[in-house]
Amino acid sequence: MSKTHTTVAIVYDFDGTLAKGNIQENSFIPDLGLITKKFWEEVKEITEENEMDEILAYMYLLIKKANEKGVMI
Repeated sequence: MSKTHTTVAIVYDFDGTLAKGNIQENSFIPDLGLITKKFWEEVKEITEENEMDEILAYMYLLIKKANEKGVMI
């Protein structure tokens, strides 16, 4: 009997080219009890205050907010 293999693909829309917005806006940010607009405003503040890349700022803030809610990443 031959074994069958299932091909699996994991697709992550990192830059929002496949769907409008960022994937985190659909579940992760709301699941943390955050308001998306306010989250992105805070990202902008962190970006400007620290002269850092916006993508790194939002990744940092996601981890920070998750940890504050007891979700360890």
